[in-house]
Amino acid sequence: MDAAEERAEDEEEIAHADNACSDDSLEEEGGEDEEEENEKLCSEEPLTEEEIEVLISELLEVESKAAEAQEALEEESLMKVEADVRKELALSLSDNELEKAVVEEMFTFKEEWEVELDELETESAYLLEQLDGAGIELSSLYKWIERQVPNGCCTEAWKKRTHWVGIQMSLDATESVARAEEYLQDSEACNKTTW
Repeated sequence: MDAAEERAEDEEEIAHADNACSDDSLEEEGGEDEEEENEKLCSEEPLTEEEIEVLISELLEVESKAAEAQEALEEESLMKVEADVRKELALSLSDNELEKAVVEEMFTFKEEWEVELDELETESAYLLEQLDGAGIELSSLYKWIERQVPNGCCTEAWKKRTHWVGIQMSLDATESVARAEEYLQDSEACNKTTW
């Protein structure tokens, strides 16, 4: 990807973020709960202690579900499920039909869990963004969660997330952020001159 394509993608992401607080985007969301959450984010009022506690509670719930999804997608779990599926389908199918049915069932099983995990990851990122915006230090939050629920914090997804929260960004990420900040400054300067 060349620099022009990267800049176009950055501009598109920034434009999408800018539109997140517009009235039109709130109407498109459809649900009243989502509308209320977006209005809270757009109002830029600081979150109350109670709201922060609710967000942390929601994050713990999402992380717990994500751990379950991650475990379901681990090779050992998939092998157990496949053995159970094969055993059940062997009662009514044989040979090629059995193999085909097992492959289809396992594909569907994995796909459902991958979609679930993806949705949970998105929800987790959204909650983390809100907590970060509220001034909560994410690395400290993760350390606190690990102390509270040590057995629930051992999945690969969890380890990657805590690693990401506690370290410096990669060179690519740093460059991308710098380009986005430069774009925002340029856009802000243009907006000020047009007023």
